[in-house]
Amino acid sequence: MTEPNISMEPSWSGRQAFIGCRAFPTLDCVRQAITITGDSFRAFVERSPDRFDHWNLAVLHVIWHQQFAIGARSSKQLYIESSAFNTKSGLARLSDKDNKNGYKSRLVWMPPALVWQMSELDQARYIIDRRGVGRPRHLPFGEITFDSDRGPCESITRKGISRLSKEFFPFPANTPRRVMRYLLKNRGLSPEYVDVFMGHWRERREPWGKWSSLDYSDYLACLRHLVPEILSDLGFGTRPDRNGAG
Repeated sequence: MTEPNISMEPSWSGRQAFIGCRAFPTLDCVRQAITITGDSFRAFVERSPDRFDHWNLAVLHVIWHQQFAIGARSSKQLYIESSAFNTKSGLARLSDKDNKNGYKSRLVWMPPALVWQMSELDQARYIIDRRGVGRPRHLPFGEITFDSDRGPCESITRKGISRLSKEFFPFPANTPRRVMRYLLKNRGLSPEYVDVFMGHWRERREPWGKWSSLDYSDYLACLRHLVPEILSDLGFGTRPDRNGAG
């Protein structure tokens, strides 16, 4: 597989790309990385002749969109497939740090632009697959994976995400979660709701608890108001748009 014909030189190259500590990027650095992956996503869904050269970064774009949107830890559950959530409500179960009792699982909300991007990624792949045009034979159906020059496709892992993004976003795989915590606080979301978004809560305030005193409908209304605006500002977009990357 050849490298996509796009610039992967970040605009902040040669300058400081982080604030305070190396694990927290500047927002300019975040936006530049999203622009790079967004260009590949657009090339793939628009059926460009070299679309499969853009596959890995297109997948990374959608993974990042999801991780920013839901505050995923990038540990046990790196990506929620389209078939695993309610496309009408946008709600899904996330178990990225949990044991068999399910206490730390939480409901997360997928914004419409993210749902659209996930659908486009699936549809573009399947349409091209059926035509048999330009598709690497080893690219599997169904599961979203990274393509590899070294042999079989690679499952989505923290190591794979870091390997693909290290040239233009040299930060830990769970950085989207850290950035969202900062941005939600900055937009005025209450500390408790930020904690719920991050997967933290006190006893009897569990978002899924039958006897919980947490007003989940109010929490969800806050997310529906704030999260699309934040994602749009970062470069993901606020609504489905076939003329852009989301």
